[in-house]
Amino acid sequence: MLSITLIKKSIDDAVNVFYNKFTAFNIPVIRVCPASRRKVVRDKILEECGVYKEDSYGTEAEVISGPLDTQIVVYQSMIKYEHQVYHAVWHELGHIMFGSEKKFGVDLECDTPLRSGYAVVNEFMAEFIAYFVNERKPFPTAQRANIYLQMAFQEGIVFPYWLSRYYAIILGDETISVSDVDEGKNYVSPEVWKYIMLIMNLLLEQVSTEDFWKVNNNYLEKAGCFYDELFHIVYCRGITF
Repeated sequence: MLSITLIKKSIDDAVNVFYNKFTAFNIPVIRVCPASRRKVVRDKILEECGVYKEDSYGTEAEVISGPLDTQIVVYQSMIKYEHQVYHAVWHELGHIMFGSEKKFGVDLECDTPLRSGYAVVNEFMAEFIAYFVNERKPFPTAQRANIYLQMAFQEGIVFPYWLSRYYAIILGDETISVSDVDEGKNYVSPEVWKYIMLIMNLLLEQVSTEDFWKVNNNYLEKAGCFYDELFHIVYCRGITF
């Protein structure tokens, strides 16, 4: 476990690198939550932000946003290496840059293409932004892209979080080759692969633009329609491999 002092230094370094890429972005307060006082410190941050949010203990960092403030929390208990701090901070800053569900009018209680598209694109953009800030270099703790692809299709359903991570590595890591992409065909059926590629091409088109993190609702709905069809194939028709 990394010391509080080293984590704070790594946060400062990560913020400086991020700001060099996105000079117009307002960096929020980034706090370190000590392992020994996790609940006390986290509860205080929730109070400062004016919001309640369940604690997901497996995460290295998270955005806590409410009507009073938005902050990023880095959890000491999950940090072993400095590069973890850079990755986590850039990823969470990416979430803030992309925008919350409220920005796009997403109702998390309603199953719509807009909600589906937001789930995929939001997580993708946060991770892609981290790769962009890292000069497209791979992160030491990341798995191979096709591991995430396989993790996305488990138990007869599709997990958008892992699918987004797969896309972020494929499109964000400069060491990925054509053969790495083609390998993905070995893990899913041709019909599933068709929709994986439709979403990938949509994301590729977007990240090729100058302000790639800026999307509109029509874009999210289009991505969501592709994802919903993919989910239907896997869950309703039972086709994965």
